[in-house]
Amino acid sequence: MEKSFEINKRKKSGLSKFTFVVFLPHIVIMVIMLIVTTILDINIFDQAKHMTTKIPFLSSENDQLTEEYGDQIISLQAEIQDRTIEVKQLEQTIEKKEEEIDQQAVKIKQLEDTIGELEQIQEDNKRAFKEIVTTFESMAPKKAAPIIIEMQENEAIELLSAMYVEILAKILEQMPAKDAAGYMEKITVTKKGVGNES
Repeated sequence: MEKSFEINKRKKSGLSKFTFVVFLPHIVIMVIMLIVTTILDINIFDQAKHMTTKIPFLSSENDQLTEEYGDQIISLQAEIQDRTIEVKQLEQTIEKKEEEIDQQAVKIKQLEDTIGELEQIQEDNKRAFKEIVTTFESMAPKKAAPIIIEMQENEAIELLSAMYVEILAKILEQMPAKDAAGYMEKITVTKKGVGNES
């Protein structure tokens, strides 16, 4: 126990000697130098930088590094400018494409509206045609036949083709034979054409 206490005492005394003999005087000298340089208005960091430029192997190395980094910085700045220009061009291209897409969307909407209107007109025409057919079918064949003869031929054939066979036969009976035969021939051709299409 006494030996370990003695060893610890020696270690502490060695450390304290080092602190009082070497470390503390250096600290005191540094503090005094800082006070003196501050009073004399000398910036020791600037002086140290200035001294390193006077040392040959340090100054040339610094200049070389500065030159290398300067070249790299210029190269990178040029690359950044190129990339910035490319980005602006791409943004302009994207804006133009978006405008074109918007214009196409407007055209598509207009075409869809037109198609909707045409489909509505077509539906209205089909409904109106069915009403005309129904009207002629409900008329007495003796009254319907002279009206149909006075109609344009293609309209008359379309009307007669849409009628029930029994009613058609009664209307054709009321027409002169020549007219009835002509209509019958054209109705047959029309119905064959419709059958072939489907």
